[in-house]
Amino acid sequence: MTLSEVTFAAAGRVLASTAPAARSQLETQLGAWTARGSAPFEMALNGETYLSLVYPFDQGYHLIQRSLDQATEFLRQLEWVLLLVGAGVLLVAALFSLVGVGRIARPVEALVEGTRRLAAGELSHRLTISTGGELGELAESFNHMTTSLAHSREALAESERRYRDLFDSAQDLVYTTDLEMRLTSVNRAGLEFLGRAEEEVRGRPFYDLLIPEDAQRLQEGDRQLPPGAPRPVFEARFAQGKGQQAILEVVSRWIMEGGRPVATHGVGRDLTARREREQATHRFREQLAQAEKLRALGEMAAGVAHNFNNLLTVVLGHAELSALRQDLPETVRQDLRRISEAARRCAAIVRRIQTFGRPIDLSKKAPVDLHQVVRDTVDITRPRWKSEPERQGRAVRIELQLEPVPPIASQGSAWEEILSNLIFNAVDAMPQGGLIAIGATADGGELVLRVTDTGVGMDEETQRRVFEPFFTTRGRSRAPGWG
Repeated sequence: MTLSEVTFAAAGRVLASTAPAARSQLETQLGAWTARGSAPFEMALNGETYLSLVYPFDQGYHLIQRSLDQATEFLRQLEWVLLLVGAGVLLVAALFSLVGVGRIARPVEALVEGTRRLAAGELSHRLTISTGGELGELAESFNHMTTSLAHSREALAESERRYRDLFDSAQDLVYTTDLEMRLTSVNRAGLEFLGRAEEEVRGRPFYDLLIPEDAQRLQEGDRQLPPGAPRPVFEARFAQGKGQQAILEVVSRWIMEGGRPVATHGVGRDLTARREREQATHRFREQLAQAEKLRALGEMAAGVAHNFNNLLTVVLGHAELSALRQDLPETVRQDLRRISEAARRCAAIVRRIQTFGRPIDLSKKAPVDLHQVVRDTVDITRPRWKSEPERQGRAVRIELQLEPVPPIASQGSAWEEILSNLIFNAVDAMPQGGLIAIGATADGGELVLRVTDTGVGMDEETQRRVFEPFFTTRGRSRAPGWG
């Protein structure tokens, strides 16, 4: 028997068949299979099962048979073949997959690692991918992006370094705040000016740097200022620690982002030295005006003294002539001699008045008796140190402690001016009265003139500034004293 068989039957018997060995079995079952019509059916022939199908024609029947056993065996063999082919295909596919995954996975892993290192800030990392294609292009784009980021970071760092250098090299107070006026940064000069460390001021309100009165005034002004409006220039007193303060002129502005204010930036310049110079200039001008008045007064006094001296000459002449008369009693002539002596003393005082206010030419020197200069100055300033305090109910005395000293080559009028100013200074320093001691000594080739008083003395600030040219603690109507 073969895989397929064909049989022709007519008139109740088999005419021809491709399976002659089964002819007798076919004729035996002829009646049964011709009666089935066109429906398929199974038939056993020589120990094999066939799937049979009958097709009738004009004179008989056409039987087509297919061996199910051989077909099943063929399918079983085909199944094994397909299994082997499938296994081979799967094996080949797996090999290709391993190769392909390796070529794709390694570059992807490299990209992931590069991204991780880039996120960590390692901008020097570069990808090396030689696969070409889209992954290669992606690696090149990644390297280009990393290079651009590195350049941008370097430019930003350089810009920040320059800004920080400029920020810290400024000699003025430079600061920034947030919108709540909390300090976010203060430059080095500002910290030194305030006498504070950076951690002490960072995060604190800007107003804490000011004394309370100025801080309240500035806060009220800021509350009335609309956001983004120009900030006015203001002057305020800043606390420097240890009870000291300084006046600063502050110029500030908004820092804008996207058209909206996000912070403030300000610069404060110390006006203390400028104000002191302005005050010193004002005092100097007042002193110049006072000196001009004194000069005019001195000229007027010189004219009055000249006329007064003429009158004294007449008085002195008549007194001396009268004292020579022998017909006058001795008591009268003694009185006339006293008048003459007083007139001569008045004439000497007038001469001192005439020379006292004149400009001093220090290049012209002459022997000066310091003792006489002291006595003359004490005498001529008596109204200032004795009469005026007595009218105010306080007693001031001058005690001379003059040791023998040799004459010095100097200007007597210069010593008179210095000594008179020191006397006036001592009188002003003794509001309850007291003693002024004037001493002169010669020690080791040097002559020392010492003026002391029992006054209130000088505080630390006055001692520190006592030799500044225009510093004074007096009102405008007083003499310069140390000045």
